[in-house]
Amino acid sequence: MNSRMTTRRGFLFLLAGTMIAGCSRVPEGSDSAGGDLSAAAVKYSVQIPDLSGSLCAAPLWVAKQRGYFEEEGVEVEEVSADVDTQKTGLNNGTFPVGMGDFSTFESMESGVQTTVVDAVNLGCIKVVARSDDDSVSSAADLKGKTVAVNKIGGTPYQVLALWLQREANLSIGTGDGDVKVSVYDDGNLELQALKDGTVDAAAVWDPYGPKAEKDGSAKVILDNSKSGDFSGRACCFLVASNKVLQEDEGEIAAIIRAIHKADKWISDNPEKTVELVAKNKYATIDDEDLAVEMIKAYGYGELSTGGHDVKGDVRYYADLLNGLGMIKSSPDDFVSKYYKSVSLD
Repeated sequence: MNSRMTTRRGFLFLLAGTMIAGCSRVPEGSDSAGGDLSAAAVKYSVQIPDLSGSLCAAPLWVAKQRGYFEEEGVEVEEVSADVDTQKTGLNNGTFPVGMGDFSTFESMESGVQTTVVDAVNLGCIKVVARSDDDSVSSAADLKGKTVAVNKIGGTPYQVLALWLQREANLSIGTGDGDVKVSVYDDGNLELQALKDGTVDAAAVWDPYGPKAEKDGSAKVILDNSKSGDFSGRACCFLVASNKVLQEDEGEIAAIIRAIHKADKWISDNPEKTVELVAKNKYATIDDEDLAVEMIKAYGYGELSTGGHDVKGDVRYYADLLNGLGMIKSSPDDFVSKYYKSVSLD
């Protein structure tokens, strides 16, 4: 590694779920706008683990392929790392940042040394019911019914729990609660259970909800990118290692600036974004039109300005999670401890 590179870090992508599968290593020289930088321009060397693909991660891929990381003095290498390694890396500063949704708030409070520093997208979870079931169209309609989830405590589960509590004062559980939940390994199995009538609704990551809606087998009764109080709020966040944040905030700022550039390009070029993702085998996309619509719904244009109220979103979810007993901190205490506005100047 060149001696001018002042920092060696890893770059953690920690998204709680697989929405579009088929991630693989990216070919060299792919669709880069930035070109090669001289070694003197490289200030930070970071690594991005190859994990399962999701369009929520598009800004990371675009920032690499379009050269935005390089423009900010960040050299990126893709590597592999399991979840335990990633958590350890955040704690000890090996990984400077991670990407996770509000379900990670519990792990932050439990000791994972991270701080929320930015928003990543504005919603990628749906609750769907059968399109021919007129008895289910709202949160209140699910009382006494069963909803499929991919994991107890996972993000779709938490979105479902927050929605039911806020909209209809209903609780959920595997054996008790106003609404019963049933666990399936992935979204395809959830949708099959819905189709078979084993469950009355399903809480799923994208693209399962949009795909089922498009083929006419299901209707969306909750879209956390635009439904009720969820509308316009970040679903996924960028978190920084506390160690790196304290030692060199400039490294975190450089990564955020590169991601914001990617956000802007994605917003202006949703079709080209899908092409870039497919071309570089970040994800297997079997319906490009649907992928474009999802990209458009994730709010990248707003996030690119850096003006989104991330602090307000963190407080909103902390309030709901505290009310459900999922975190102990009060909303104000959680924001004070686990959110920081990083200067991008």
